[in-house]
Amino acid sequence: MSRFSTPTIQPARGTSTRPARVSIIAAVALAAASLFASPAHAQKSPTAQACLARSYQHLLGDRFADAAAELETAVRFEPRFAYGWYLLASVSRRAGDPDRAAFAYRRYAELRPTDPDPYFGLGLSLASVGDRAGARAALSKFVETDHRPSSASFIDEARRRVAALEHDDGKPAQVSAERNAQAAALLAARKFSEAADFLRGSVALAPADAAAWYKLGFALRQAGQPDEAAKAYRRSITLRPDDADAYYGLGQVLVAAQRPQEALVSFRTYVRAAKDKGDPRWISKARQEIARLESAPRPARPDGVTPHGPAAAPAASSPPALPGATGPSPLLAGAHSAVGGEPAPVPSKAIEAPVPTAP
Repeated sequence: MSRFSTPTIQPARGTSTRPARVSIIAAVALAAASLFASPAHAQKSPTAQACLARSYQHLLGDRFADAAAELETAVRFEPRFAYGWYLLASVSRRAGDPDRAAFAYRRYAELRPTDPDPYFGLGLSLASVGDRAGARAALSKFVETDHRPSSASFIDEARRRVAALEHDDGKPAQVSAERNAQAAALLAARKFSEAADFLRGSVALAPADAAAWYKLGFALRQAGQPDEAAKAYRRSITLRPDDADAYYGLGQVLVAAQRPQEALVSFRTYVRAAKDKGDPRWISKARQEIARLESAPRPARPDGVTPHGPAAAPAASSPPALPGATGPSPLLAGAHSAVGGEPAPVPSKAIEAPVPTAP
């Protein structure tokens, strides 16, 4: 592409409490029930059903990263399953992956634009990567749009965090013009490993500088480090989600890292984001990659499940039982509850979404 385009994932803040964990498990169980049901609008993918069931088992063992990986696969096969995106966001945040969390919160917001719920978790995720302005905007939007009495504790917490962010006056650090010039010179000289080391220093000085993260992703890709490049591109996307170019670069490095299904999501997102303002040549190339990835055979999982075949799922009549819980699920007890210490949408309205996902 015409412009250049690894963050260290920070540990999750605080330790998980048993009630919060149970709430997440109940939410996944309820999501599974939505997938196992048979109304006209219900999601049908057996792979998504199986992934939800496995995520439930991982959550029982506090394996948040493993649960997030299963949920990511579930929404890949059911991209309009809005509540699945919300669960992926919440679990990813608790797994210490704010970049995946921010992407999933934004995808849920895209699918359900009138819901205030995702902006609380999005604000926490952006704050954790140093984007104070973005965090303040997200939390403020949550406060302004959520008027439910059941949200009172979350609204109070959001106000407290907004006040703290406003008190921290100082503008976000930006990489100096001198450092940008040095990085550009290294890239122009094709000294990509040296440029990557230099740019790591830049993002350490200015962790919320999206352009620096983008350049780091480019340098790492050219240096043959696709996994680290993917992390840098994702951080750039977290900080500047409307920059279509980063999605293209991310798709390229995910292909190089032999993660084709993730690459497919990234290229599709690039086409959607660049449709009205991107270079037609790169959009055409992205569409070619999408067609290639969609037609490529998908390897079986280690457990023998093939991504596009029926997977071994629990009985379709109900989701797994919640150990030690009696009565209705916490998410069935009222119109508003919590998933992992944050607000949660009503699942019944989060299942079907109006926007198309095809590029």
